[in-house]
Amino acid sequence: MDFRVLRFIAYFIIVYTIALCSCTEPEVVDAIEFYEIGDVDDIFLTVSSDLYVEGGDPIELTAIARDEFNDFLTNIGVQFTVNDQPIEGNSFIPDKTGIFWVRAVIPEIDFASPIIEVFSIYEADVGEAQLVYSGPPFLTTNPWSLPQDFYLEVETILEGRERVVRRKFNDVFMDGDIPFDTDAPIAESGVYDFYAKIGNSNSQSASIEVREEPEIEEVSLPIIVHQLGGALDGRVVEILEEANEFLSNTHESLLFRDNPNKVATGISLMAADTDPDGEVLDFAGLNVVLDSVGDLSSSDLLELARQNYWDPNKYINVYLSDRELLSTIPVSLLGVDLGGAETVSTEPSEPIFNAIFIGDQNWRADVLAHEFGHFMTLLDIYEFNCTGDGDFLLDTYVYDKELNIDAADGELIIDTCGDIDIVESNVMSEILNVSWRQIFTFDQRERMRQVIEYGLFLPSPKNLLK
Repeated sequence: MDFRVLRFIAYFIIVYTIALCSCTEPEVVDAIEFYEIGDVDDIFLTVSSDLYVEGGDPIELTAIARDEFNDFLTNIGVQFTVNDQPIEGNSFIPDKTGIFWVRAVIPEIDFASPIIEVFSIYEADVGEAQLVYSGPPFLTTNPWSLPQDFYLEVETILEGRERVVRRKFNDVFMDGDIPFDTDAPIAESGVYDFYAKIGNSNSQSASIEVREEPEIEEVSLPIIVHQLGGALDGRVVEILEEANEFLSNTHESLLFRDNPNKVATGISLMAADTDPDGEVLDFAGLNVVLDSVGDLSSSDLLELARQNYWDPNKYINVYLSDRELLSTIPVSLLGVDLGGAETVSTEPSEPIFNAIFIGDQNWRADVLAHEFGHFMTLLDIYEFNCTGDGDFLLDTYVYDKELNIDAADGELIIDTCGDIDIVESNVMSEILNVSWRQIFTFDQRERMRQVIEYGLFLPSPKNLLK
């Protein structure tokens, strides 16, 4: 057995025996005597904040020694220093604007932690101060809609030169000097302004809009998959069930995607159980047309799809083939302009062809959810890169795909079209790691609900009655 382990066991037995056998306080074993100098390998130091502003809470310090095995040495005390001067206790308030070097030391063995720099800002030395919100500027009243990090940007003079200090800073206030708990959701809808206080002055504010989460009617849309070649193995129901987890915001992978805009759409896909003549299908949601498309041309394949186009007011038509294929013809809208969608002023007498085409190599739930988004007129969030109106939605945060096409999987260099980071987990993104495509946002849901209301030739509750 390792000598250090034996030594620790002996120490524990001594202390425990003294505690049991004496009515007086047990003797405290000197940590320096018990642990050899070589036992201390580093000191783990943390600060409550690396930015102090005049009038703010003291900077709290914590530190603990560790050995070479990363085990905590709890009986070894540490001393805190600020600018190499020891302080009493474990907190301090900087007395002026400047940079303060904080360390934890063990004087008996002349051992010190790495330095942490704490910036201090006093009102008299501030040129301009801006509170910056780093998260998406839209939240909803759902419980998961927590604000993300705030940053304080301050122009000041440090060490004789002009500096812009930017540090994470969540000691923020709302209108009326009300302290705001950044770990709590915002329960009421509205536009909120947040700011930092520096002495008697306020920084410029950051705004967040909180939108009311409406009550929505659940809608199920029947799907029929026409097999034009490819190997389905009857996996229609299984794929639809997983796609519905994306639509309902319940997919297990979403546990790792804490995005304040993610919502349940209230829309689900169900496998049709009968054909247009009312006959029960052999496999729910599946109509086998061909075992293989062979050498059919693209135009012949499209014509075959049209020949097997079931009433679009009763079914969403999905065509699956052994051809490498991925394309969607979206729903047309009657009398409403959603931007980027086909709109007509009067309802045509004949159905407008709309459908989803998927090659069997892409027959997966995330692909179906993505193509269903297109069917419901959602655009890829990189659709126009950083020009024009993007995908015509505010909370999807478009990005420039052209700069990312050569990036390695999982190591994307994202060029956003503004100050907001890309929502990598959006179902309508097209980043190389497709396992990230998992959420629909508030605005995407509202657009799809508009399509349910005004869409032509899709099996919406209104159209099913025709």
